[in-house]
Amino acid sequence: MRTGWGGEAGDCRFDLPPRIGLGERRLAALAVAAWEAAGRRRVEGLDENSVMMADADTGPVVTSCGALPGAAFGLAPGMVLAGRPGLPAELRVVSDLVRMHPIPAPFEAQLQGHGRGLLLVRGIALPLFDGDRASGVVQIILNWREGLNRAATVRLQREIGTALRHLPMKTATIDPFQRNSAG
Repeated sequence: MRTGWGGEAGDCRFDLPPRIGLGERRLAALAVAAWEAAGRRRVEGLDENSVMMADADTGPVVTSCGALPGAAFGLAPGMVLAGRPGLPAELRVVSDLVRMHPIPAPFEAQLQGHGRGLLLVRGIALPLFDGDRASGVVQIILNWREGLNRAATVRLQREIGTALRHLPMKTATIDPFQRNSAG
């Protein structure tokens, strides 16, 4: 008896269905794959979301910064991260971690946004290598989303409820294409 999968019934060596080509969408996974493909060197093409950091006598220092994290978080080349709260503190911690153990390190942080929102920041810290040795430079690739705080969420729910109450009520109609049980 054939199964339709290309094998006999009970045969565990049947043909698998074709793989559907869905690429990875998460920035961190894309960055790690590109980092490995580049020989554990700098990831090109994600410069807008990247922060490059090196260790200095004063602690981790931003050596270059993409336009997006620079504008959103006030990061700039030459900025010393020691003693700064918020995202600089998170970057300092993950940078130190990657220097101690030179493997990619994902991280997440919740930060207070400029308005009433909450920023949910995700990133991946990639140690950069010269041959077989870690160079001490870390590339951090970031993305973030802004969420509403509790008060803004309550206000939005109240506004949606008010808007829905002002909509005219629709009456249910019978579906003319619905099959009845007799037919």
